[in-house]
Amino acid sequence: MDTPNPFRSLALDWEAMGRSARARMALRRWRHAEPSLAGFDSPADVVARCQRRGDPRAANALVGALLRLAADDDLAARAVLQAVLPSLAARAWRRRWDAGHEGAWDGVEEVDAELVACALERIRELSGTSPEWPAQAIVEVAYARFRWAADVARRRRPRTVPLGPSHDLPAEPADRPDLGSVLVEAVRDGTLRRRDAALIYATRVLGYNPGEIAEHQRRDVRAVRYQRARAERTLVAVSR
Repeated sequence: MDTPNPFRSLALDWEAMGRSARARMALRRWRHAEPSLAGFDSPADVVARCQRRGDPRAANALVGALLRLAADDDLAARAVLQAVLPSLAARAWRRRWDAGHEGAWDGVEEVDAELVACALERIRELSGTSPEWPAQAIVEVAYARFRWAADVARRRRPRTVPLGPSHDLPAEPADRPDLGSVLVEAVRDGTLRRRDAALIYATRVLGYNPGEIAEHQRRDVRAVRYQRARAERTLVAVSR
């Protein structure tokens, strides 16, 4: 059975969700905090206006209103994701072939899903704030993180050398697998998110420091350190 494309699945899901009775009730609440949302019949109509070309400033003002509401409303966060979905899909299309064959993901569906996950993470970070160009602040940073994950996979590939019995290497204890294998297994069984495993690998194996990664991802270095510490605590806890 084929894996559904994440962008198509999200669009179909939004068709029902964005015009539901629950969504219309939510919009009535949102109007009190964000008057710019008045005049729309449903969140689906708001998103459709965000995606309309020709007036990026007006579209971004609506995305910004939804983003401020997203701090306390999951449906508003979902509307933000839907609003930027066409831009994400365009970025994913550029990298599907290469990224899907760099060893980071198994097929184009996983490439798309990874970019959507990066966008959701960025939306959570910006929820409740008012960046000047919110759609750009979400899409550009999400794509930068996505590219970084692909770069980590590409850098890792030349370092992976098949070893045979003839290689004269110091013996490792049989019960001590290498960190790369541990991380792959942790992602496979759901213990770690892929991006958390990539961060541990990049800093502990490839030699990047948190400051370099923070600069590349346009993040606060403290957030990168916290992400790594949390991921490593999780890894240690399940390894005991």
